[in-house]
Amino acid sequence: MFNTIASICSILGLIVAFWQIWEVKKKLKSTQNALNELRAAFVDQKVDVLLKSISRQQEELVRVVSNIAKEGRSAKKTQEEVQSIMLELNKCNNELPEKYTDISSGLEKAITELQKALSSGVADVKTLRDYLLEADGYLKGCIHGLKAAVDKSFDQTISLIARANK
Repeated sequence: MFNTIASICSILGLIVAFWQIWEVKKKLKSTQNALNELRAAFVDQKVDVLLKSISRQQEELVRVVSNIAKEGRSAKKTQEEVQSIMLELNKCNNELPEKYTDISSGLEKAITELQKALSSGVADVKTLRDYLLEADGYLKGCIHGLKAAVDKSFDQTISLIARANK
């Protein structure tokens, strides 16, 4: 009789141990999911910073285009401004997470147009303006794509917070 009770207790202990292991596994999976979402939020924060930087460079490019034909505007000043924009866009492109290949491609095209503008020489105002406007178009496309990514990230963050509060 004592052996029977001991066997029943052992079986019950084994069932409880399996249940506890299952609970720990469930908690571990939940923690892994939370860490993945936190990592994604960090990447999205980085994308938001890049969006602001690219937007500033696009605004600067528009300013350069509007100042090209002004009297007293030095060619050297225009070249320096375009080079500065290119440098910042290169930094942004290097920091952009790999999953944004379409946006990276747009940045590379904008940088290429800026390089063409510099190599065309600043004396030919029409050609210079055409290259800069082409680069501006690519930057607007990149900004649009990044805004969509940031909005999607914001929606995911809201749903994450809603799930956490349940």
